[in-house]
Amino acid sequence: MKTKKLLPADSRTAPTKTAVFLAALITTLLSMGTSLMFGTAFDIECNTFAVFAYSVIPAALFALVHSFGKKAVSIPILIAVPIGALLLVANDFMDSQSGLGGFLLALQNGEFPLITQNLNMYRRETASIFLFIGIYNLISSSVCTYILLRRRLVPASLVFYLPLIYFCLFNIVRLPGTVPCLITFSGVILVLFVNAFRKKNRRTSDRMLLVMLATTSVLAVALGLVFPQKDYDKDEVATGILLSIEEDYEDLAKEEIVQEIINKYFSKMKVFNVRSDIPGTQQLQSSRKNLNNVGPFNPSDDLVMTIRKDRNNSYKGPDVNDFSPLYLKIESSDTYKKNVLSSSKIKMDVYRDDFDPEKVTAPYTISIHPAIDSSVDVTPYYTDFYGTQNVDYTTVNAYNTTKTKKLTYAYSPIPVKSGNVYTDEYLLDYVYGTALEVPEETARAIIEDCTLPVWYTDALYGNSTMSDAEKVRRVTEMVRYLHPYDRNSAYPPKGADFVPWFINDAESGICVHYAITSVILLRMLGIPARYVTGYIDSASFPNHEKNIYAAEAHAWFEFFVPEYGWIMGDATPGYGPTEAYCNINAVAKVYPEIETANFSYSKFSLDDLPDRTYWDTPDTPSPTPSPSPSPDETEPAASDDATPTPTTATEPSETQQDTPDNTPADTPAVQEDAAVTPTPADPYQQYLEEKEAEARSRYFKVINILVLILIVAVSIFLLICIARLAFVIYWNSELTKKGNNNKAIARYHYYEMKGRVLSVSLPGKADRIAQKAAFSNDEITDGELMEMIASCEKRMYDSYTGFGKFKRLLYKLMEVRKL
Repeated sequence: MKTKKLLPADSRTAPTKTAVFLAALITTLLSMGTSLMFGTAFDIECNTFAVFAYSVIPAALFALVHSFGKKAVSIPILIAVPIGALLLVANDFMDSQSGLGGFLLALQNGEFPLITQNLNMYRRETASIFLFIGIYNLISSSVCTYILLRRRLVPASLVFYLPLIYFCLFNIVRLPGTVPCLITFSGVILVLFVNAFRKKNRRTSDRMLLVMLATTSVLAVALGLVFPQKDYDKDEVATGILLSIEEDYEDLAKEEIVQEIINKYFSKMKVFNVRSDIPGTQQLQSSRKNLNNVGPFNPSDDLVMTIRKDRNNSYKGPDVNDFSPLYLKIESSDTYKKNVLSSSKIKMDVYRDDFDPEKVTAPYTISIHPAIDSSVDVTPYYTDFYGTQNVDYTTVNAYNTTKTKKLTYAYSPIPVKSGNVYTDEYLLDYVYGTALEVPEETARAIIEDCTLPVWYTDALYGNSTMSDAEKVRRVTEMVRYLHPYDRNSAYPPKGADFVPWFINDAESGICVHYAITSVILLRMLGIPARYVTGYIDSASFPNHEKNIYAAEAHAWFEFFVPEYGWIMGDATPGYGPTEAYCNINAVAKVYPEIETANFSYSKFSLDDLPDRTYWDTPDTPSPTPSPSPSPDETEPAASDDATPTPTTATEPSETQQDTPDNTPADTPAVQEDAAVTPTPADPYQQYLEEKEAEARSRYFKVINILVLILIVAVSIFLLICIARLAFVIYWNSELTKKGNNNKAIARYHYYEMKGRVLSVSLPGKADRIAQKAAFSNDEITDGELMEMIASCEKRMYDSYTGFGKFKRLLYKLMEVRKL
């Protein structure tokens, strides 16, 4: 009997060796791809070889066991594997429970609301997490190989892989890497092909799957070449996705529920996000902040952290003020674009390899006990290179995380003069690159539309002999007196550029307004600056624990001086006495040489700016401020929940006098080598060169887009050619079989496949002849064979005349030869 030539293979039939190989391969691709996707999406380093090993070994074993085709073997295994996996985790096999905890912790940090447990006890240990994923993949491999070999309910083989794919693609921290996605994509595509060919007999299906395997491999390689990993910034893509999500809620951004959604989805890095049920609450601590949503500041009374400041009994340096306020930094933001503040990714080394700074003895030790889970450290100003007998010196990276959950620091209100410890790449690319970027439209609006004093425009045009330290002071004072502080400040108008709007048109502001405005104005003068969020302990008592609440959230700025690092400043009205303990004035009292230090890098030129006659007017007088608050009055003013009283505007020398007399007069320096500051010999020529470079960059972007389009088009063409070649090779082998019955059955399958694609039914005459060839023991005649071919060809040709362009193209691609 030849019935098997037309009927699909029985799922109970033992699979071929090719089918076993394909099942093991597809399962390996899915297990390995999803595991690596999880690692790259949640920033967990992994050993690729180990992941490959625990993916391929179970896949091969289960494929071999299930290939016997006996339910008496397969069904018990399908039941036993999940039970065994649960027992392994329940008995904490090789620390698998910690792996489960770390796995859930990664999901929790990825902002998955279904994970609500307190997981602080677990650490994201690479080995244990991937061990748990490996145990989980035992279940996935067992089910996947069984279904692929039986060829029934084939899409169900993806069921256990879908959760990992979902977690990787829909977490809001980062996106998975390109290569793991391509591996997983290949496995999913092959599963779909298995499902498409499931009605074919075993050998035919296996041959077609091998062809599709080659095609899928070529497609994956082509996609990898078009979208290489080195050009793929996962953080940037994730930020773009989140930005598009936020724009969908733009008109409703002031609604409480929408504000909560925005705050949640834009907490790209978990920090101290204190939620409140009070409408209009502002969450200052977020690594990405949309300034369009900055309005009334009305925080909750939630406890954020507990801190303790202890004197260092071995400290022998100058006296310091034990009751000085304490700025507690959470995170820095360095990018301002379209009213959005965010943190870029620093991909270079911050410190030189050959630097070995000597530990400087600090007057205090600060202990911090967070009340809310966070992956970002809380650090006081200043900690770098300071140490005590019990605390080694530390360096905190640009975004304020040591990645070690550091809770104890040696601290001083004055930074260490460290010398030339920063890499040239960090200085050139980040400090004098990212930290100086001002959107062109923002700078233009400030210059053309805002009322600026003459001293600022002189400094902007390069016509001022003012020192860089004095520029910082003058900008701080200017911003402080722009508008009064009011925690009920209004939202910015829709479509307004935040900084120019605040300078010229706002009636009041909160700390966010003054901080970002200071950053932009300093950058326009060539001084690298960043926006900072954190909290303030307005009266930090030694040897005493102090609770810090959400109401004490604050924002300020910091600027960079090569030999001293990032120095803080605060332009919010009422915070002059508070910042005086650790700002430029405090640093200058210990290191007078900072007054003449050159740490700016001007990008502006006279010819590039509007006519200066607009600015040739006397300085706009500052409003008469209220008397400076007494020390007792400064404490409530140190948080954004009360309206601060502005301090008196003073000349630079008077501002320095505001610094406490008992500020340390000297601090040991780590190195005295002068830092290399990249100051160009001709700023104007440098600016012209940068403009030309920007023009060339735009030109090359267009060229790159065109080249990318060409590569995609060529790749698609090559894939079509490969698919066409495989199609022709396969059907030529089928259509040249010996015997009229075999030829009739092969041709009937060919026309049937072609008819399904083109929606053309075959004539009844052809069906009858094919059935005769399949079920009769006698060979059909040459005339019957030609009659069947002619009837099918006529039906196809008659239908072809009514096809559209797309179907005609498919018809041509599926033409094998004249039959």
